Amino acid sequence: MDPGWSYNAHYSPSGDEIAVAWREWRDEEDTGPAGMSIRIVPAAGAGEQRIVLPAEGERWLDLRGWFPDGEHLLVVIRGNETEENCVCRLRVSDGTLEPILDPTDLPRRGSPLVGFSPDGRYIAEDALGPDGSRDLYALDVNTAEVRPLLEGQANDRFMGWLPDGSGLVFLSDRGASSGIWMLPLGADLAPGEPRLLKADVWGAEPIGMSRDAAFYGVTVGYPQVYTGAIDVENGGYLQPPGPVQAVSEPMSYRGEFSPDGRYVAYGVWQSGGIDIVVRAVGGDDVREFPSDRAQNVIGWTPDSRGVLLFAESGDGPEAWVERLDLATGEFEALNRHEGANRPYREVQVARDG
Repeated sequence: MDPGWSYNAHYSPSGDEIAVAWREWRDEEDTGPAGMSIRIVPAAGAGEQRIVLPAEGERWLDLRGWFPDGEHLLVVIRGNETEENCVCRLRVSDGTLEPILDPTDLPRRGSPLVGFSPDGRYIAEDALGPDGSRDLYALDVNTAEVRPLLEGQANDRFMGWLPDGSGLVFLSDRGASSGIWMLPLGADLAPGEPRLLKADVWGAEPIGMSRDAAFYGVTVGYPQVYTGAIDVENGGYLQPPGPVQAVSEPMSYRGEFSPDGRYVAYGVWQSGGIDIVVRAVGGDDVREFPSDRAQNVIGWTPDSRGVLLFAESGDGPEAWVERLDLATGEFEALNRHEGANRPYREVQVARDG
């Protein structure tokens, strides 16, 4: 492809082609993006790509997926100065745009994942509701009506349609724990009572339903640090890996063992910043060191009495390496750098500290 990068990519219903929203780039004499285009490329990699909708000005093209007929794409156009912004049906054969409704009529901050009903009449997604939680909505392609399917204080994430169109599968925290639910839909999309399919599904990010609904794919949205014991002589595990904290807790990452092997230090994401946690290996000794900034654990001091961190300010271009004294709980900056170009990307500590 030409210089640039893709923002969305969707397989066609037949699986033979991939539709891509392509952010183009100007030549060396100019700077910055040159607009977006919609392109079709062969899924097998062989053959020529074709531009279905060329770049025009600075308009933003949000490619949402294929219609079931395999002949049209759903595209949301924003920031266009020459024609009306729209939620559009794009014909891939000739690039014809058919407006469905104005983007301002959509619920606020819709999910990247949308799903077409098997008959192609409705488009379902989740978006922010009036109270700030995520609710389920459906767009009638024929009438441009947007109707709520499931509202309330729970956060509901769209996952996919059932193959016969009789309901939706969604991820929700409406129960005692986060889980996967099914919403039955009757005539004219009349919603029934949600039914729990699987409980205790934490930190999942919806990907999509298989065509026969035999399985559903998710990615882990909340990574966790795991520890285990490896049998280096015979292979396998002496102790199977397990999370350092409950998977229902905020995500943990960048775990580092102390030089003496007694502790593991890692970061835990909180709303105000990243807290540093030091936990005894195989024990109940846990110490937490709250912080109001972004920090990554990069190593320990050789005496195992301090943790070395890479820190960044949340409100300005400043980065530095600091040391956390485990005895006092104080953070000491070792060096600082201010400026638009931060010198640090990946930081490691030498073995001798």
